[in-house]
Amino acid sequence: MDIISFIPIFVSQNKIIVGLVGRFTENAKRMSTIFHDRPMSALDTAVYWVEYVIRHKGAHHLRSEAVKLTWYQYLLLDSRAVIIWRPEQN
Repeated sequence: MDIISFIPIFVSQNKIIVGLVGRFTENAKRMSTIFHDRPMSALDTAVYWVEYVIRHKGAHHLRSEAVKLTWYQYLLLDSRAVIIWRPEQN
C-alpha cells in the first residue's frame, strides 16, 4: 500500500471531525444562550438565596425529606430485601 490509498480515508475522517466540531460549537453556543438568559446575575441569585435562608432561619421547609431517613432506608436496602427475600415453599 502506498500513501495515496490512505488520502481518501484521511479526508473523509477530517470531514467527520469538522462536522462534529461544528455541531459541538452550535450546541455550546445554544447552551450558553440558555444559561445567560436569566433575570439576575449568578452573584445576585446566590446573594438572594443566602439572604432567604437567613430570613427564614435555615429554611427547613426547603429541606428534602430524605434527610430524615435512616441509611438503610435511604439506600432502599429494606425494599430490596423484601423483593429479593422469598420464603422457601415446601
